[in-house]
Amino acid sequence: MLSTISGQESTGLQRACGRASIPFRHSARTPNPHSARRPNPRSASAPNPRRAGSAALLLVFVLAMALGLGAWMLLSAPEPTPDDDGGTAAVRAGGTDPDSPLDPGTGSQEMPTGPRAVGGFEMGVEHEYTLYGRVFDGTGTITGEVTIDPGTVYPKAWTVTLEPSRVADGSERAITRVIHGEPGQRTFELRDLPMAAYRIHAEAPGMASMAQEVALFKIEGHEHLAGMDNVHATVKLRKVAYVDGAVRTSNGDVADELPIFLVDRMNKDALALATRTDIAGLFRFDTVNSGAWMLHVGDAVRPLVPPIPVSVSGTPMRLDDVTLPPLALLKVLVFDEYGRPFPDVDLVGYLRGSGSGSFRVRSDALGTATVRYLAPGPWRVEALHAVEGQKGKADLALSASDDESTLHEIHIR
Repeated sequence: MLSTISGQESTGLQRACGRASIPFRHSARTPNPHSARRPNPRSASAPNPRRAGSAALLLVFVLAMALGLGAWMLLSAPEPTPDDDGGTAAVRAGGTDPDSPLDPGTGSQEMPTGPRAVGGFEMGVEHEYTLYGRVFDGTGTITGEVTIDPGTVYPKAWTVTLEPSRVADGSERAITRVIHGEPGQRTFELRDLPMAAYRIHAEAPGMASMAQEVALFKIEGHEHLAGMDNVHATVKLRKVAYVDGAVRTSNGDVADELPIFLVDRMNKDALALATRTDIAGLFRFDTVNSGAWMLHVGDAVRPLVPPIPVSVSGTPMRLDDVTLPPLALLKVLVFDEYGRPFPDVDLVGYLRGSGSGSFRVRSDALGTATVRYLAPGPWRVEALHAVEGQKGKADLALSASDDESTLHEIHIR
């Protein structure tokens, strides 16, 4: 038979069980006054007045520090220095002070003097350009490689020729060397060469390269250094072809012994290819590299006809016949002060007025000289015998009707 336990007895039993480490459960019928859940004062939903007060104090401290730092910077700035007229060295009413570091035009602060960094490189004080001379003293080495255009079959054999330069100083010390490449060889090396100015080019069956200038030298004033004693050159072989054609005068006759030039359109500084027409008026250029060329007739700079474009693609090319405009012929007889024919006299002529043209010849043993393919017009001819110092000149009017029967005289003294 069950009996009812009061609240005090229940509490006593809980304490007794707790000391005896025996779990105790309330009966379902007995309410537990301690089971009601009390509110947690530290819950997240409840504001914490102590934390809010700390944040406010921190904000006030930061603002006070910022104000104090700003006031210190204003008080520590240097005051403007008064000048002689009572003003300051700052900006005046009419612009800037001449002694001020501000630019008068823009008012911006000028850059400090001294080395500056531009594009990642330190630029020092500018100096005048110094041209150092070349000293050709000692020996050196020229190495190189023979290359070809993409898609071209590499030749089984080639020849590299090294010879003295035709235009540069120092060519008098240069020597000539020839290297014959073997099958599979693509590089070359030339050792113990006298330091000098050279010209190098390569040839192969149906192929050739453009000639290029190379030089071995030392710097003047720094002869104790090695200098340019080891140079590498890349020589490219290209397919070549011949270009030929014919030139005729205005009346249909053959134009023999007429200078013909091929000028490289892509490299105008390169030397032009030169030849002359034969007795039949024909000309031919062998081993012409593929590329764009211009044909000049009569003169490489002032041709007798407009330049003719020539496009070479590695195959033989025959040009259309070239017809010259009506031209004049000059035949001169040089006399000394006694009326005797004077040989070995240098004759220089140039076209006066709006035309262009010139020539340079020397009188033969009979004192005569003949110049063909000249533009009609007024010409000045100057004569000089360098050994005896005698000279003279003549103004001549040339026309297309002049032939070898027309004789012009020049007297020197």
